[in-house]
Amino acid sequence: MAADDGEVVVVVHGFASIRLWMLPLCWRLRSHGYRVINWGYPSLRRNMAAHAARFYEYISKSLVHERRIHIVAHSMGAIVVRAALSEGAVANLGRIVLLAPPNRGTPAARLAAPLFGRLFRGIADLSDRADSAACRLPAECSLDLGVLAARFDLLVPVSHTHVAGESDHLVLNASHNSLLLSPAPARLAATFLKSGRFERCGSKR
Repeated sequence: MAADDGEVVVVVHGFASIRLWMLPLCWRLRSHGYRVINWGYPSLRRNMAAHAARFYEYISKSLVHERRIHIVAHSMGAIVVRAALSEGAVANLGRIVLLAPPNRGTPAARLAAPLFGRLFRGIADLSDRADSAACRLPAECSLDLGVLAARFDLLVPVSHTHVAGESDHLVLNASHNSLLLSPAPARLAATFLKSGRFERCGSKR
């Protein structure tokens, strides 16, 4: 099913990742009729605030001419997106899908931060400590936002993917990174971008 003309999807990768990892997802979103921008950032360098400021500037200035902007983000990319959008409104913002997002931080980052936090500043930002960048984001989300969580995720527990005010939430039989490689998450993301809900088996939505 093709998307309306003028709609673009910005895809954002996660921690210790690169845009190459997002190519299967990008290809599948294009097959649903969307123009796709694969946005990258140096996730191992700088902190969450720097990444968020850069992303906000990009979507609010470079994409201001687009009729409607959707966002699909994976893991740390989800926190970059939420932090960016907390800085101000984006008039042409559409819907957002977050894949395995550490919306309430992750225990893995808390455990790794004492060992690797000085080298990779993003780790502490993803901790489930109350003072981390992820946990300091607004508890209530007013965005049209859907979450796809992975049942077999060893990095982000399903319970940590929720955010108050989410429009929809669905748990898939997947791992943290297989969400990027399987056809199902891309199909579900495309459904949410169109309708604001994830399609369920047997659902007529």
